[in-house]
Amino acid sequence: MYYRFFRIFLVFTLCSTSFFSFGSASEWIDFEVKNGKVIVPAKIEGIKVKAVLDTGLKKHYISDSFLAKHPISERKGQSITIKDTTTEKNKFLYNQVQLDIFGFENKLDTMIPTSVSEGDIVLGSGFFFNFVMQFDFSNQRLRFLERGSINLKEVENIEMRLHRQSALPIVKVKLDNKKSVWVILSTGSKEGLRLDRLVVESEGWDKSLPSQSIEITEINGKQSYDIMNLPKVEFGPFSIDEVSTAFSKKGAKFQLLDNNSFTGSYMKGMDVKGVLGYDILQHFLITVDFKNGRMHVGISE
Repeated sequence: MYYRFFRIFLVFTLCSTSFFSFGSASEWIDFEVKNGKVIVPAKIEGIKVKAVLDTGLKKHYISDSFLAKHPISERKGQSITIKDTTTEKNKFLYNQVQLDIFGFENKLDTMIPTSVSEGDIVLGSGFFFNFVMQFDFSNQRLRFLERGSINLKEVENIEMRLHRQSALPIVKVKLDNKKSVWVILSTGSKEGLRLDRLVVESEGWDKSLPSQSIEITEINGKQSYDIMNLPKVEFGPFSIDEVSTAFSKKGAKFQLLDNNSFTGSYMKGMDVKGVLGYDILQHFLITVDFKNGRMHVGISE
């Protein structure tokens, strides 16, 4: 894998976290990170599981291996065709699956059975929609905030939107002082960026920067990419050096994380060109209002 040391510089004065009133915040909850994925403990049907939290996926997924050990056939819903990089299968969706997590109890519908790496279930962006959340990546912890306890409209310091069709969170970043692009914010992706090769070729980085071939395991199976270190990425008020950046192979169609739920890339003329993941997020404390599409990027105390 192609990594170098990250250096972070403040582009302009960061809004202090003192702008927030945390009297209505939950306690901090620890999470672990495996291959860039945020993982927390949970229960499915009363059984302890590891849940992958991925803001970059719209749908929820349940592990084939979990279902093999703990059949819940009475919860089966409609049959759909599941495609990955090598196969096409008919599988049943699972409905009314009891989820216990962070003290919340909920029932999930249309969970898709698939191979889940680093966990037993994957909770997509729909899980976060009703929350304002803080992810403290430096200290590997998160917490929930009451919506009325903060005003992210006043202190947001990065351009964020919700994609019109999928409602996935997208943010605007600047690449090497040149090109600004919209990317999906993913707490389940390892690389700093995953980009359409056309973006890389348009700036000549495929020729000017050294790269190597890698395989990345995604929700739809393994995909082949090239990977390089992009000299600089601006993320909100911060500039990050030497960002690991995967880009699609020459001649291959660039695919976002979950093509089944992301059927188009345009939102008000903004073209989504990739995914932003853990190798950028690992340095920061981010506060996100998923419902209203607002975000603040800061540094942990």
